[in-house]
Amino acid sequence: MQDKKIYITSEKVVKVSFFVDITDVLINLLVAIISGSVIMLSQALQGSADLLASGLLIFGVKKSKGLADRKHPFGYGREVYFWTFLSALTTFRQKSLYQERRKVRRYVGHEADINKSLAEGECTERNREPRAPARGYL
Repeated sequence: MQDKKIYITSEKVVKVSFFVDITDVLINLLVAIISGSVIMLSQALQGSADLLASGLLIFGVKKSKGLADRKHPFGYGREVYFWTFLSALTTFRQKSLYQERRKVRRYVGHEADINKSLAEGECTERNREPRAPARGYL
C-alpha cells in the first residue's frame, strides 16, 4: 500500500473557509426565519462579514499566483498580504458598524425594552422580589 501525500495549500484552505461561511450564513438565516430569533439574524449578519472576508482572500490568493512580468519582475506573491490586510479591515469595519448601529438605536430609544433589564440581570417593577437586608457590613 502506497502512502499518498496530501498537500494542503492556502487556496484550498480559503475555499473551504468560504464554503463553510456560506453554509453558516444560510443556516443562520433559515433558523432566524423559522424561529423569528433576532439573535440568529445577528449571527447571520456577522457571518456575512466573515463571508466577505473569505471572498477577498480568495481573490487575493488568485491574484498572488500571477507570473512575473516587466512591471513586477519577482511576481505577485506578496499581493496576498495586501488582500489579507484588506480582509481584516473589512471584517472589523463591518462588525463595528453593526455594533454602532445597535448603540445608536438603543440611545435614541427605538429598541423595545421588553425584559431588557432581565437580560442584563436587574429587577424590574413587575418582578421585584423583596430582598433581605445585607448583614455584617453596616
